[in-house]
Amino acid sequence: MRTAGAGLLLTGVFSLALTFYPSLFTVAVFLFVASIGNPIYTVANQTALVEAADASNRGSVMATRFTFVQIASIAGTALGGLLTQVIPHNGSLFAFGVLESG
Repeated sequence: MRTAGAGLLLTGVFSLALTFYPSLFTVAVFLFVASIGNPIYTVANQTALVEAADASNRGSVMATRFTFVQIASIAGTALGGLLTQVIPHNGSLFAFGVLESG
């Protein structure tokens, strides 16, 4: 689970950095580095979940995980869209700040 934590930390720190340095070049670099943390977290999380699940119900566990991830993705997209509409000036920077807080 340390690997999952490292992936989350990488994503969070560089998402927060976007809010402090909003130039085009730094945003591109920080988004690239933050996007590396997401698959690190995902693979570590799935590996830990499969190892912890009983062999007879691993498929159900992974299907449930997939459902929860999809619901969270939709909710996160809705929240991000709402934040960028409610706060018209630098709303996207605020949305990344909320992402980092999560």
